Amino acid sequence: MIDILIPVFLIIFIIVLMHTYLGIEIIKRQIIFTDLAVGQMAAVGTAFSLIFFHGEFKYIFSVLFAVLTALIIAFITKKDRYTEAFIGVFYAFGFSTLFLIMSKDPSGMEHIKELTASDVLYVDFKDIFITGILYSVFFAILYFSKNSRYYEFIYFPIFALTIVHSVSLVGVLVVFSFLVIPAFVGILFNKDKAFIIGVSYGVIVSFLAIILAVNFDFPVGYTISAILSGVCILVAVIR
Repeated sequence: MIDILIPVFLIIFIIVLMHTYLGIEIIKRQIIFTDLAVGQMAAVGTAFSLIFFHGEFKYIFSVLFAVLTALIIAFITKKDRYTEAFIGVFYAFGFSTLFLIMSKDPSGMEHIKELTASDVLYVDFKDIFITGILYSVFFAILYFSKNSRYYEFIYFPIFALTIVHSVSLVGVLVVFSFLVIPAFVGILFNKDKAFIIGVSYGVIVSFLAIILAVNFDFPVGYTISAILSGVCILVAVIR
């Protein structure tokens, strides 16, 4: 069984690394639900492609919707106009729009379930290679542009592109879990070592959740999200 799960473990490790880094930035900015809004709009782009273009240009529409959302949020963040409330409005718009679009498809609910929490068991080594290269490039760009006056407008598009790719692999809900929970746990214990602690937490707990899901035939994505958040709640209460 371990041999079968190796690609899953590797992709989770890569995603947790990138998302913990992004998540720490998001928590510091106090715009925690940004990824939900961006992820949801990426899902709307995918749904738009499925309904109106029979699934063609799916990635292009997903990226377009996500990046546009991220840029609008970056613009609002600069204005400091109740950013968190605005992001919540964007999420509500994306969530309701997704259902409206998919209501025209007989198998719409199945697509919505898939976009919410995909089955990560289907990833392969090609996904691992692409994700590893992509996130390495994104990380390098963010790291070397950190002192740029235009950093916000670099950070948010890269954030959006990361979310789009991750949503295609694990779904909106799991992406949100990976972005916020490990980063939160890391900050909770030690702000200076938040990244290392967060990645360790995210990887170990996710691996245990995957093994649990496989052994008890639970949906993998929802199991990861439930275990990550459940243990986080316990840690926060004890801490």
